[in-house]
Amino acid sequence: MTSVTQIDPVALRTLATAVRLGTFEAAARELHVTPSAISQRIKALETRVGRVLVHRVKPLEATEAGHVLVRLAAQTELLEREAVAELVDEPEPGGDDAPYAAVPLAVNSDALYTWLIDALVAVQHNHRVTFELIREDQTRTAERLRRGDVMAAVTSDPRPVTGCRVVRLGTMRYVAVATPTYAAAHLPDGPTASALERAPMISFDRNDPLQSDFLRKVTRRHLAPPTTLIPSVGSSTPLSVEEWGGDC
Repeated sequence: MTSVTQIDPVALRTLATAVRLGTFEAAARELHVTPSAISQRIKALETRVGRVLVHRVKPLEATEAGHVLVRLAAQTELLEREAVAELVDEPEPGGDDAPYAAVPLAVNSDALYTWLIDALVAVQHNHRVTFELIREDQTRTAERLRRGDVMAAVTSDPRPVTGCRVVRLGTMRYVAVATPTYAAAHLPDGPTASALERAPMISFDRNDPLQSDFLRKVTRRHLAPPTTLIPSVGSSTPLSVEEWGGDC
């Protein structure tokens, strides 16, 4: 089996660049080589690992094996920067001009609009990094990490992605709420399964399973009540819960 130490780091970076930019031509311009050189490097890497790494369409699409190596390329770049930073005792003149490392993160909206920004600001005080935040439901962010789209993810999945580790951040408790007017109109006998089946509710978007999971947990049935989709976590939602239903 091919070991990581046998993978050409130049080819690894070339693969990641080509997948990020979508074409061999764009990758060639960024890496200052010819498109033919990009193709040859990726082909050599495919031969080395014994897997097809990209679907040669426009834009380029990484295969499952390709996503693994794209993620490895990003992790390798970050580790190299950290190692160099530890080896340099004193910053060199002009050190402020050193390039920033780009760190893509998959996060859910609740984290993004509450505590995450303050945490990223704190990181930038000590490290020359920039962030690309990709918003995704917490049940789907780990898949982004698995595909190599990001280097880290805020996720509700406790299972670590291969090559990564899980760090518990804490617990966020969700509570199902409704106004008295809504409860009187739609749940006069309480939150029974039949009432919840008919009562309108709010969900964040089509990828948000929170409400449906809650209903299934309390009723042990798969319910499909009328649902309004409002992708907002703030208080500026233009439609009130009283008008449109319950939320969790």
